[in-house]
Amino acid sequence: MSIKPEATTSVDSAKIKTVSKQLLSAYKEQQGKLYQTQRQQIQRHREQILTKDQRLTGTLFNLLHKTVPTYESPRSQEITLDSIDLETIYSGVDEQLKKDLKFPHGDIPYDYVDCLVKELLRWYKNDFFKWVNQPETTEEQGPAKLVRVEQSNHQEQTDGKASITEVYITEKSKETIRFPRFNDPVKLLTWRQGRCGEWVNCFLLILRSLNIRARYVWNAEDHVWCEYFSPALNTWVHLDSCEESMNQPEIYCENWGKAMSYCIAVGFDCGVVDVSDKYITKQDKQLPRNKMSENQLKQLINLLNFEYMKDWEFDPKIFGLMVEANYEKLYCKRAKQGAAALHEQTVGRQSGDKEWTQARGEGGSS
Repeated sequence: MSIKPEATTSVDSAKIKTVSKQLLSAYKEQQGKLYQTQRQQIQRHREQILTKDQRLTGTLFNLLHKTVPTYESPRSQEITLDSIDLETIYSGVDEQLKKDLKFPHGDIPYDYVDCLVKELLRWYKNDFFKWVNQPETTEEQGPAKLVRVEQSNHQEQTDGKASITEVYITEKSKETIRFPRFNDPVKLLTWRQGRCGEWVNCFLLILRSLNIRARYVWNAEDHVWCEYFSPALNTWVHLDSCEESMNQPEIYCENWGKAMSYCIAVGFDCGVVDVSDKYITKQDKQLPRNKMSENQLKQLINLLNFEYMKDWEFDPKIFGLMVEANYEKLYCKRAKQGAAALHEQTVGRQSGDKEWTQARGEGGSS
């Protein structure tokens, strides 16, 4: 009696599924044991790790434990949803969906989340937030000239968690204008002005308020931006609200001509991740990474994550993050091959005046 081909296929398929599950289970068990071993080893050297570069350590610790949690406040998210123009945003999303947009490096179509993020970028840049080189003045006052930067006063700290304030003098009227650099994203919903720090801070709160997975990206050379997790790509995607830039991690080296050392992402649900390889796309734009050795940096990030995730279950949460990280590396490797296209457009940074961007080495690659 002969067996029908489809029956054989069905049996083989069932066997493959069974074996696949067994292999995955064994791999998870192996990774779980390795994770616990690494965690114990790191904890034994905790004090030694934390003293390597206290400034970098403090920056990452504060981002993870102070900055990122502010975007998760239910009250802050409620205020955000009452502060933004949802009708205009969702109408714009409908228009984006009609465009049949696709990601490069794989021709994958945008899903709803990607269209929502793209529309948020457009609306935020053009209709909501404003870039400030120096405070606006009247003709009678004359241009405002920066005379000093000082610690914020009590009122500025209370109003919006400002730590530093720029002090300007108007050339004609000799008036003093204070420009506090607010850090409270809720305050920024009404303040709606600033530079890259204020821009990313407020934008991240909006993303999280709309239940979009997002994380903060810190750069050691005085720039910050963010990323969102694209379900369509199944990986983290670059966003820079100052530039209305999406999925262009190469923009800083290839377009701005910016040299960088460290780019580190920090997220509420993913911890700390070194994403420098993703953004430093040209060898001649790689600045020395000399705050500590590469192994010490890896140990520091592992320590911060182990302590942050101490109550998380390995499977599925931590194992899922491992899979995400590995996939992101593969995606970025493929995406880098297309970076040369943007290199042809060496116009430099669009936000900020020419003198400011040139001084920061962001005026365009040579």
